[in-house]
Amino acid sequence: MNMNTTAISFGNLWRTSWTALKGNFWKSIAVIFIVGALQSAASCFSFSIGTILLLPLEIGVTIYFLQVVRGSGSRIESIFLPFNKYGHYLWVAIRPNVFALLWALLFVIPGIIAKYRYALTYYVALDEPELSAREAMARSCRMMKGHKMQLFGYTILIALLISVATVFTLGIALFWLLPWCGSFMANYYLAVKAESEAIPEQEAEASADAPVR
Repeated sequence: MNMNTTAISFGNLWRTSWTALKGNFWKSIAVIFIVGALQSAASCFSFSIGTILLLPLEIGVTIYFLQVVRGSGSRIESIFLPFNKYGHYLWVAIRPNVFALLWALLFVIPGIIAKYRYALTYYVALDEPELSAREAMARSCRMMKGHKMQLFGYTILIALLISVATVFTLGIALFWLLPWCGSFMANYYLAVKAESEAIPEQEAEASADAPVR
């Protein structure tokens, strides 16, 4: 049962994500530009090798936007922090995609479900660095229980927004939308995390208030 539906509503996440970007907007654009430039440069060298080598950058972007939404002093250089534990975060980046691909090879729909089941793996791995990649994925699965269709719907809405912005503004609006997407997902994670942490407490209260039989 959802305990925090207001916080996880699209409208609320829309507002809080824009609010979080105030004072961080130009830095966020710089982050997206730097990551895009590095990925493009790596692709020119070798698409497959470059993609693998730079996978921890995706987690670095996650670190940055978590800093943004938490108001903890966002820093552009944070995108390179995962390279300090390169092997660990490379595996955190690879493992969920491998499992989602394996499911997709069986049937498309289970692959899509798996993708959303593991959607919060990066965030969990960053908040609880002592967890292995497998444990972070398992935690993401538990947190996303009851939220997979919700996030799927949200990503469809975001994809439509990006498509419309690309067509009608010749891509100019993407300068605003792409940073917002990073802020949106970070806020979504925090809302789902708050809900998952509240459920055991409310279950415990319900048990304590239950009549003795």
